[in-house]
Parts: sequence; C-alpha cells; structure tokens
Amino acid sequence: MPRPPERPGPGAVAGLTVAGLLIAASCAAAVSIRSYDFGWHLRAGEEILAAGGRPPDVDTLSSTAHGQAWVDHEWLFQAALAATVRRGGLAAAWGLKHVAAWVVVLLPAAWLLARRTPPWAVASLIVLALEGARFRLAVRPELVGLALLPVLLLLLDRARRATGRGVVAWLAAVPLLIVFWVNVHPSALLAAALTGVFAVVVALQERGRGERAVVFLLTAFLAGVCLLANPYGAEVLTVPLRIRSALAIEGLANPEWGHALQQPFWLFWLLVPLLSVLLVRAARHGIRIDWPMLAVGALLALGGALALRLLGFFYVALPWVAARAVPSSPVRQRGMSRTAALALPVLAGIGFLLAPRPGGAGIGPELSPGRFPEAMARSYMEYRVQGPLYNPVRFGGYLSWALSGVPVFIDGRNELHGPLLAEIADCRRRVDVACWDALLDRWNVEAAMVEYDARRLPDRFPDGRIITRSAASVWFRRSRWALIDWDDTAMLYVRRAGVNAELAARHEDRWLTPDDAEGFFRRLAAGRIDPGAARQELRRHGARHPQSRRARLLESLLDGHPVGEPVGGENTEPPGSDRERPSD
Repeated sequence: MPRPPERPGPGAVAGLTVAGLLIAASCAAAVSIRSYDFGWHLRAGEEILAAGGRPPDVDTLSSTAHGQAWVDHEWLFQAALAATVRRGGLAAAWGLKHVAAWVVVLLPAAWLLARRTPPWAVASLIVLALEGARFRLAVRPELVGLALLPVLLLLLDRARRATGRGVVAWLAAVPLLIVFWVNVHPSALLAAALTGVFAVVVALQERGRGERAVVFLLTAFLAGVCLLANPYGAEVLTVPLRIRSALAIEGLANPEWGHALQQPFWLFWLLVPLLSVLLVRAARHGIRIDWPMLAVGALLALGGALALRLLGFFYVALPWVAARAVPSSPVRQRGMSRTAALALPVLAGIGFLLAPRPGGAGIGPELSPGRFPEAMARSYMEYRVQGPLYNPVRFGGYLSWALSGVPVFIDGRNELHGPLLAEIADCRRRVDVACWDALLDRWNVEAAMVEYDARRLPDRFPDGRIITRSAASVWFRRSRWALIDWDDTAMLYVRRAGVNAELAARHEDRWLTPDDAEGFFRRLAAGRIDPGAARQELRRHGARHPQSRRARLLESLLDGHPVGEPVGGENTEPPGSDRERPSD
C-alpha cells in the first residue's frame, strides 16, 4: 500500500513563511530613489569623508546659509551613504532599503515563530506592517531608525523574560544602541522615550522584585544620557523643535510634519481600533496582556497620529504589539494555513510592485524618473552658467550632489533655512513681485532652476489692470529673465543683463512657454507669436530633449500655423515684451 505524502514539518513551514516575507520586503523596497534629501545627504557624506570623518560645524552646501553653524545630527548615516555609493554606486544605496526592510521583517518573524505563533498569523501581521511602513522606506537616515526599532524591542523583551545576569546582559546593549542611533537619526529621542515607558511599566509590574525594576529604570536613565554622546552634545535635542518651529510659518507646509488626519491613512485608523478590540477580547479570554509592549504601541500610535514622520515606527512595531491578539499556543497546521503562510506575503509583494507609486516613481536601482532636474543640471554645467543659483527647496538636495562644488540657494534643512523660508513664503503669499525681485537681488542671483507650478497668479500692471499668468512667468518675468533650456521637470533661466547675458542671447527660447500652454495658444490665436520662429526653437529643443511631452503639446498647437505665415504680421511679439504685456 503506497505511503501518503509527508506533510512539511513546522520548521519547513516557518522557513517558507520567512522566505515569503523576504520576497514581500524586497518588493516593498523596490521603488527607485525618490527622496528629495538624498542628494544633500550624499554630498554632506562626501565632505565628511574628505575631512577624515569629522562632522561639519558650519554649512558649506548653500550660498544663503554659508558659514552658519550647522548641527548635522545625521552625520554618521551620511558618511556611510557616501562610502556605500563610492563602492557600489546608486545600486548600493538602493540596496540599503532592502537591508532595512529585511531587518524589519526578519526580527519580528523570528520572535513570533519562537513564541509558537501560527505562521499564517506571522505572515498577516508582518504584511500589514510592511503595507503601512513602505511609504517611509526611502534612502534617508530615518531608514536606519526603522531598522533599529525591532532591535530595541527585541532587547527589551528578552531582558524582561530573562532571569539573573541575563537581564543585565540584554539591557547593557540598549545604551550602546542609543549611542549609535543618535548619530544616525534624531528618532533616537523616540527610542529613549520608548525605553523609558517600557521600564516604567516593568517597574510597576515588578513591585515585589525591586532589583529588576531598578535595572530597567537605570537602563532608561542611561539611554537618555547616551543621547548626548554625539559631536554636538545637547544641541542635537533641539533640532526637531527648530524644524517644527520653521515649518510653523504661515504659508509653509510639509506633509511629513503633519498629522495622520491630513491625508487618507485609512490603514492606521482601521488598525488602531481593531487592535484595541482584539486585545480586549484576548484579555477577556484569559490571555495575559503584554503591558510594557502595549505601552510602547500606545506611545507610537499617539506619535503616528500627531506626526506622519513617526507613523512608520508604529507600523514597524505592530507585530510586537499585536502578538497577544493572536493565538500563541501550538495549533494544528492545516493545508490551507500552510498555503496562506507562503502565499499571503508573496501576493502582497506582487501587490506592492503593481500598486500606484507616488510621483510616478519607478522600480529599480536608479533615481525616480522626472523627480529630479537631471537634464537641467547637465545643461547648467554644459553652458557654464555663472553666478549664484536660485532653486526651490525640492531641487536643492539633488543639486547639492549633481553640481558638486556649486552652493545651492536652499535645500531641505529647514532648521537652517528657517528665516529664508519665511521670507519666501511671505513674498509668495502676497504675490509681491517687488519683494521677490528684492530677495533675488540681495542674494545676487544670476540663474534659476525652476519647478513647474500649475497655479495661475495675478499680475498687476502699472495702470492698475490685473491678469493671471503662470507662476513662473510672474516670478521670472521675461523682461528680466531669459529661458535658456527646459524639459518636463524644470526650467533653466538666466538674467538678461547679468553675467550670463551671452548665454541669454545664444540659447533663449523667446517664443515658447512650456509652463503655460494655455497662454501660448492664446497668443498664437491673437497673432502675437511668429510660428516659424517658434518651430525653430522647438526643433532646437527637440535635439536636446526628444522625449519632452511639453514640447509635443506646444508643437500640436503650432500645427495649424505653417512656417512663413505669421498670424499677426507685425504684431508678433515674444512673451514678456513691452508691447505684449499690457494687452495680454
């Protein structure tokens, strides 16, 4: 009689679960590099390595804060990032996301499986954690903090379950972890707070055994002291407050520092009440609640609700906090459960790859297409543009790296550029062109790399009339600025009468307005554009940027106006000219 096929043992099922989770983690981390701060972190790291590993004391990356004191609270990550890119390029930097994601799934998976948690439950909890945290998996210092949180939770849990010298052995690693953490990312402050909360709850539970309580409380105290083990001392503790203060300026908005109600983070608001119900249900069925870990989860949930930057930490801790909400005793592994343990994370990974990605991000070890002004940076260097450069905040990080040696105007270091951010916000809010011109003149700006802005702004003429124009045509009027190159991501301007006057004369697109197709069509229909000259500019542009969608749009508007037949004859004027402005 043939023997029935053997069912895979618990170890094999656990191995399949872990393999599936690693696949899901790799898929969650597969999005290309898209952090706006990636470039200035890399540039800062290169300067740290060039200085023999010494963190900076003053800013050298920007022209507007050059020489000011700078507390680089993420210097160790930056140095490691620069060393990684030196050896393996962008692919190695992209690989850092995978390493962090693997740590985020492997530690809780091993912990849960050791507690005899059913593999299907392990897979479910960690897939939920990945789904919530993957929007924070970016090549930035926070990535290391997300990977260190499971290490901290593992140390605290092992210490609580240990006896005798084992308690001290596990807890001794916590202050050392904080020393490393505080030099990588300011979420070390959160780690110290979590250690304190965990220790206090353990102390309350250990009222009859004072020695264990003292060890935990002493560890929490040392964790707080170790926050000072960095090149800047207590100044590091003030950086988050300075960033939040800078972003409190009217007219500024940074979604990362908003709360979870500002965007539809439906999973968070679903999980918090569901987890609460499951834990109450577990307690009513006699399952012992893990109060120290529950206190950690409550603090992280509160932090995630108040600040999106902390939401990723809540999701990473989810498997640890929710462990008591699922069975922890041995259960019979039916075929359906075994299949779910592998299929669930694999299907989740496929979903991560197929799901819409913010900002059109791609998949793979590269910069996300269209997110950074790569082509305009090349044009800037090729044209040998002179003088100080203006750029918006989101371009500053990339340009710090791509234009190495050229100070940027502003970047994502909000704590350093707070006063300038306030001034920019004030001019923009009031649509005060004179204020804007004075700001650029004060900083001797000779060139500008400008992002596209779909808004139309009011433009007031001396006679009192007001029309609406594209944002770029208001802030960088053609009477003062010449557009010398553009693609679908950015536009490159130079001053007409400045040190780049020759570039303006040779390379200006006098007729094309890539940021304002509506205005281009209106002027074309009114006879204020020379179609032949516009087509010539488009051909020149097409030779440099053949895939430009904006160029194809302008070309389609020109199709009804053959070369050699200007619609308006002598009335044709380039945009921004003295004759064209009053009657636009």
